[in-house]
Amino acid sequence: MHDSRGVPQSGKDSRLLIFDTHYISGLGLKSMLERCAVCEVAGIICTPALLSASVNKLHPGLVLVNAIHDPGDCMKASLLMKAEFPVIPVLAIVDPECDTYFPFCDQFNLKGIVSGSATSLELFDALQAALSCGSYLPKAGSWSDPVQNNASSMEYTHSKKSVPLSRREVEILGYITEGLSHKEIAGRLFISPRTVESHKVNMLNKLSLKSTADLIRYAVQLQLV
Repeated sequence: MHDSRGVPQSGKDSRLLIFDTHYISGLGLKSMLERCAVCEVAGIICTPALLSASVNKLHPGLVLVNAIHDPGDCMKASLLMKAEFPVIPVLAIVDPECDTYFPFCDQFNLKGIVSGSATSLELFDALQAALSCGSYLPKAGSWSDPVQNNASSMEYTHSKKSVPLSRREVEILGYITEGLSHKEIAGRLFISPRTVESHKVNMLNKLSLKSTADLIRYAVQLQLV
């Protein structure tokens, strides 16, 4: 539901849930959006583990994921939304120098991505597009073409059938992409959190990756999750 300017009016469909691992940053987004009457902010979530319960409780019409500070947790949040709430649109704010999300909009079920250097007007346009069941991509020239510049880093040399991970490592990788902590994974598998951490380190070494975000990206590209 929109006013004469095309700005979503308050209501269930325009309620927005912010996912931001930095709460202060999330408060800044909330303040800006509410001050400009773009939409009603239903809440701010800082960890993937709380996202599912919050969506069920607050019934947002859109989830805004701020991936600037912690792309890894934000990728987990996006995957969780796709798995559990595929009809709720997700919009991501990303670092203009980061290529994490670009090749995977479909896999993450994103309705759009917004540069962290975008103007407030561009963010509002993106929110309106997502809330009206449309999609939004950055305007030409507002990015340094990260897909082209970093394409080689997104390509892996083996296929799903030749993944050099053990069955246990693939199992743990699946839980990592769901946003579970080491303690939560350990509880599921009846092992210690230290063992989970050891498996994660082994996976990073085997795959020559550097971070949890890289592991999630790898799992998505090879369709292991």
